Amino acid sequence: MENQELPRNSRLPRKLGIVFLALATVATALAATALFSRRADPQTGLILDVFDLVGRYFVDKPDRREMTVDALAGLVDHLKKEVQNAAAEVQIKAFLEARERGENPTPPSFFGDDDEVSPTPIPTPYDAVEVKSTPAASPTHVELTTGAAKFARDLPNDKRTLARVIVDGVEFCRVNLRLPQSRDELLQLALDAMMYRLDPHSGFLNLHDYRSLQQETQGLFGGIGVEIGMRNAMLLVIAPLEGTPAARAGLQSQDRIVAIDREETLGHGLEWGVSRIRGRVGTPVTLTIRRTGVAETFDVTLVRANIEAVAVKSKLLPGRIGWVRLMSFNARTEDDLDQALRDLDAANGGMRALILDMRRNPGGLLEQAVAVADRFLASGLIVNTIGRGYLPERERFATGRGQWTKVPMILLVDPGSASASEIVAGALKDHERALVLGFQTFGKGSVQSIFELPNENGLRLTTAMYYTPSGASIQEFGITPHIRLRVAHEENDPWVSEAQLRQSGNFKSRSRGKPPAPDLEVDVNALADYALAKGWVKKERDDFNDDNDLTLAFATHLLTGDDFSIPTLIAHAKAIVAQFPPAK
Repeated sequence: MENQELPRNSRLPRKLGIVFLALATVATALAATALFSRRADPQTGLILDVFDLVGRYFVDKPDRREMTVDALAGLVDHLKKEVQNAAAEVQIKAFLEARERGENPTPPSFFGDDDEVSPTPIPTPYDAVEVKSTPAASPTHVELTTGAAKFARDLPNDKRTLARVIVDGVEFCRVNLRLPQSRDELLQLALDAMMYRLDPHSGFLNLHDYRSLQQETQGLFGGIGVEIGMRNAMLLVIAPLEGTPAARAGLQSQDRIVAIDREETLGHGLEWGVSRIRGRVGTPVTLTIRRTGVAETFDVTLVRANIEAVAVKSKLLPGRIGWVRLMSFNARTEDDLDQALRDLDAANGGMRALILDMRRNPGGLLEQAVAVADRFLASGLIVNTIGRGYLPERERFATGRGQWTKVPMILLVDPGSASASEIVAGALKDHERALVLGFQTFGKGSVQSIFELPNENGLRLTTAMYYTPSGASIQEFGITPHIRLRVAHEENDPWVSEAQLRQSGNFKSRSRGKPPAPDLEVDVNALADYALAKGWVKKERDDFNDDNDLTLAFATHLLTGDDFSIPTLIAHAKAIVAQFPPAK
């Protein structure tokens, strides 16, 4: 598929990179259809439906008056950011084009080390627009000023009146700011902003968003069958998928996508590229490719086809170690995992041990996470979800039918492992079924449900929280690996955790204190130096080459003995760390 992660929300910090869009991946459980309002005013009716669903199912009990203010303030923020992003795109494109010509331009002030754009104070026509509420908590009055014009309303605790305030406030912005969008488009933006301020993982879904989410969870969409990533702000082919238009057309790993349908990709992000490569089945898309060793760029025209999202990759490593990478938790994951494990066990004498790789896996369907954990657990609790009001506590247990409960395991995670990935990691760690190795996970311990709304709209709503078998909350701190990798200068870490993401919303934290300490913490730079000296990896590292993967190399070398118990693997890791040269 074009991108194995869920689509990134455009409002999230761009440093989330290939993961976040994700970051805002959801552990989706398709929920009951909303009771649609049959009201004369469809816009007011839509807002009342949203109020009702939030009141019934949201994991906290929010104040509708605060939500009303957030809708108007969020709409104004969106208008500002839209202008800022467009201006930033022009500046960054000029910078990258100059760098491509071999010049040494001064980077724009917002240009980060990872070639991503951060929020910037670029002036906009909407800087004078203000939304004020009094008092700040449980407000009873809101004012929206555009300079010459003023919109003021009282905020009684009556949902019909509040819905009317949102409709009238949106119309005030449309008229006085001379906005080109329709009333419905602006209302959708306001509702989405309102939900995002309520919780970063909740949101209003228009028809396009709703269908995209359905395609992601079902694992089926129209595309060309290629996994892409970003490097140096350029779209790059990671790998074409077998039997797809991309593979038949001869696209290769490391091909740079210079343009899509004659529109240059330089300066655009990953989500932009994915959205343009995907499309209606049977329609053509033309990619302009720059390939190493080929002097000129060339065009490749492909016809979009139904692409089934690949959820699993696998291979047998030396020493009869099976490696399975779970890239997402969609409707295919369970079956694809079963097939991969059978193939590995049937090859060359079968598996002595298994490395289950869930790095950069943003999550997906809750039931698929339960099914994956069930494959490796003989018994016991897998996860507990606790909601509010209409969504009671629900425990999910292993069925006892797992065929792989005895195979020794190492589980790989990183900050891109979120939601469903953390459910599996937490269950296997708590039951001492697998050694968990890698970076601290993202910490998304909330459940999102999808509710249908009129006119093919939808509402993504946080409805419950995840807890591991030991009773620990996944929220914010995530899963602490047995052997945790760390970067010496974490202030430069491009990953954004759930705890940081929470700063943009009003969702109350359920975590207390700090995450538990690992059994062993390993400095990545020291590990890399040691691995280079030992020949585990090459100096010229390739981010997309599994054969030159530092964490994977570390895991395989831990599995060189005959005793694969967790204490023995940790002791082996400590023995390796003891060989690191003293820090300078």
